[in-house]
Amino acid sequence: MPDEWEVPEFLDTSRFPRSRIITGVKSPYDGSVSDVDLGDVISNFKSGVQMMQASGLIKPTESIGFVMTNPYPFTNSPPMIWDSPYRLIWFAGGWGDPEEVEGLVANAACKARPLGRNSVEATSTLDIARLRRELFDPEADCVENAVGQKRPRWGDFAHPGAVQLQMGPLSAIFAVSGAKGDEDHLLALMLGAGCFIPILRVPLPSSL
Repeated sequence: MPDEWEVPEFLDTSRFPRSRIITGVKSPYDGSVSDVDLGDVISNFKSGVQMMQASGLIKPTESIGFVMTNPYPFTNSPPMIWDSPYRLIWFAGGWGDPEEVEGLVANAACKARPLGRNSVEATSTLDIARLRRELFDPEADCVENAVGQKRPRWGDFAHPGAVQLQMGPLSAIFAVSGAKGDEDHLLALMLGAGCFIPILRVPLPSSL
């Protein structure tokens, strides 16, 4: 059985869950209850992103990779092992050419890594890249673009595109790769909010 606490040299992105079903999602408007797959949520953003690309608002690209961590109470530090990718990444998704998507998912996971390590110090890798570059691992431990690599390395991908969002009582880290760095940052905010909405429509334990 694969070790989810493993700290690998190379990433196996096929181990990241591509479906995460949120059960008991209750509409605040009509009271109906349904189950929502976050994989469908990410896929439904495709047309909106492509419309922005066609309008020249963001970089034209056929493929996008996305990851998120397990949501945690915002009053706590992330309950994650930031250096273990199979503990850090709770869900992954995207669209486009399958091989390219795997590389972009690897990039996104490697963007989430430094934010998981520095979640108290920063709320995004855009902040780290512009203001606190020392929070990235030393250059020798940073990784290159994983697209086209058959065995992408695990480390910091020192670019914008990972954000820490707080909505209601929960926080989570979301990361995107595929557009330009500042555009990846905005897409992570957009897709992350889309994933958070059904999660927050489920009654939470009173302890939170």
